[in-house]
Amino acid sequence: DLDRLAPHIFGGLCRPRDTASPRLLRALHGICVWTLAALGRAVGYERLSGSVLWEWASGDAAWATTLARGMLITTVHDLCEVQVATGDADFDPVVIPGDLDVLRCAALSAVLGLTAPDVTFGVSSDDIEGAVITIQMRRAELVLHRAEVAVAMVSSNLVGALLRFVSNEVGAGVGPAVASFIVSLLQPELALQPEWVSESPVMQATVFEARRASAIFASKLEQHVAELWQLLAAVPEAFGGRVPLGFVQDCATLSFMTAPSEQDFQLFATRCLTSSGPSGISGALDPAVLAPLCVLAANAGVSPDEGGVLTSVLAAAPDGVRAGLQDRWVHWKGSPLTGSLASWRE
Repeated sequence: DLDRLAPHIFGGLCRPRDTASPRLLRALHGICVWTLAALGRAVGYERLSGSVLWEWASGDAAWATTLARGMLITTVHDLCEVQVATGDADFDPVVIPGDLDVLRCAALSAVLGLTAPDVTFGVSSDDIEGAVITIQMRRAELVLHRAEVAVAMVSSNLVGALLRFVSNEVGAGVGPAVASFIVSLLQPELALQPEWVSESPVMQATVFEARRASAIFASKLEQHVAELWQLLAAVPEAFGGRVPLGFVQDCATLSFMTAPSEQDFQLFATRCLTSSGPSGISGALDPAVLAPLCVLAANAGVSPDEGGVLTSVLAAAPDGVRAGLQDRWVHWKGSPLTGSLASWRE
């Protein structure tokens, strides 16, 4: 029974690497691989979504992320070595999934979908009985679910494994999905007191716990901040020299809690400004690129005097572009705007 094995697999994989047998770790990773292989082949890899993984894991975020980590970090060599006796010089036959690369990409896609509303709002007994569920209750439910996934990402050590897999195996083509996923886990909108919090003490406690979870996740993410921003800087090139719609705003929102270094900011800004914006015009003339880049700069602690190419582009911007920037800042719906943005708005 896989459910009985789950605590042992989780405990084994979360032990410090210097206290665990390498062969045991490979065996546990192999269980994760074959478990997801069975699931993927049953439903079809194209249907291995976040909701399917969540249901398979019985709504246990730690188990879902542990399975995913075992899948993402396991190589063909690992699967072969665990099936051959130690010191056996013979070339014994081994069994591995022939479509391991496809399976790992499907697992990645499922993980990135774990924070989607359709995972959170599965049919519950309350729904079936016709209970009244307000939009505020639904919002609190989504916040709590994302907090649970954030803590599980940390406890299962999936944060670094996911970023390494994307950077080394998949590429920046999934960068926008990674940025959106990380933003959903950080939940920076909770920095401002949501209106629905005053509904009840339970909702106040929900936001308090969610903020703690966000802080834990952000602390873990800081260990991989350079790797993350270098991945995101490669996104425009991966999309053929175009900045995907909403991508820079997600990055600006992300930077509210995990800001890039000045060097990584300069690289990111240069790549975006020398590419086409979502509307097809140059990123240097597109308010959809310029406005969030200014927010990102403010969050990263970069002043206009240190802004490099972004400062130069803004200085040469036509009046129409400047008006578009002001309009976007007025109607900004991303992370809370910090006071340091004032210098960029002048």
